[in-house]
Amino acid sequence: MNTNAVTEKTESRAGMQIENVERVAQDLGGNGGAEPTCTNCQSTRSWGENQWCPDCGYYPAINQCVDLGPEVEIVTQEAPESLMSAIPGWMWGLGFGCLAVVGASVFARVSFQSVASVRALWTITQLVGGLLVFGIAHLMVYIHAIARSDKYGMLDMFMKPVEIWKPTLAQANDLKFRIWLGVWGMLAAICAVLIVGGFQFSAIFDDWGVKRGADTNLLQTISSQARQERESDMSMEEAMNSFVGDAQAGEEDRKNAEEEAKTAEKGQFSADCLIIGYTRTSAGKPDQLLLATVLDGQLKYAGQISYWKLPEDDRLRLVKRFPDLRRNRPFVRNPYSAAWLQPRLMCRITFDEWTQKRMMKNPQFKELLRDVSAN
Repeated sequence: MNTNAVTEKTESRAGMQIENVERVAQDLGGNGGAEPTCTNCQSTRSWGENQWCPDCGYYPAINQCVDLGPEVEIVTQEAPESLMSAIPGWMWGLGFGCLAVVGASVFARVSFQSVASVRALWTITQLVGGLLVFGIAHLMVYIHAIARSDKYGMLDMFMKPVEIWKPTLAQANDLKFRIWLGVWGMLAAICAVLIVGGFQFSAIFDDWGVKRGADTNLLQTISSQARQERESDMSMEEAMNSFVGDAQAGEEDRKNAEEEAKTAEKGQFSADCLIIGYTRTSAGKPDQLLLATVLDGQLKYAGQISYWKLPEDDRLRLVKRFPDLRRNRPFVRNPYSAAWLQPRLMCRITFDEWTQKRMMKNPQFKELLRDVSAN
């Protein structure tokens, strides 16, 4: 009984081997005599760099067949022919837009160089518009980020702006419009400040009472002298008669100051000054601003600066105030005949040094200060 069973198994195995041999022979005959590369399916197909048969998935290292899954076509990416072709299309649009923003800013700077009001309006409009566009783009990017991940919170829009942009940048080709808006908006805001310019941003706070104030000692001296003036009530004729003797010397000081201003460098010292009046041109326009500051504990005339060397917005601000501040006599003694002003307008001046006559050498305008409050 056992002998018959062994005989049957032997015959069956021999039959299978014969069939395999015949199949191999057929394959060899059909493939030009090429040797099989797979001992499992006798395929002669090249394995390439793989460690398993591409037909049946036989893996000799574990003596098993592995699941190959759906056949994937391998696409070999060709190297770009030039650097220009290597740049993604969305970056070209981004670059052209940036050039347009910079070009418009340069155009505004050159075209309205001498028209301060228009230039300032352009600066504010471009700055606010650029920040608004960037804010819209950032909000769109934030919504895109939270729709694809729950790791972002409400504050991450402000606390992690770079992280918020990463999902959008990963899909730059599809979401290029958001990237364009963000970059163009921020660039427009930066160019408005750095290229267009022409706007004194500190002037925004002038009407809010936060403009820089003058030195406290100067303000106290002005207030004290104003009270003394009201008490003495000196007439204009008396005041002018007391200054006539100094007129010639004052004219010489003015000429010397003008000569020094042509050659001296930017001042190293600063002083807060009161604008006590201004001389006029033959056409009746402001010419020189007459200044006074505290010297030896008293308010004294200290020099003058050219009205036309002030920034245009400051000139316009002053000339609008002059008519309402006119007075008949000078608040501080000086050797000039001028249009006198109430002690309200203040400015900060830089200069090189004090002369022997206690005058500012080469005074240069720095900024307007907060007005002196009326007492």
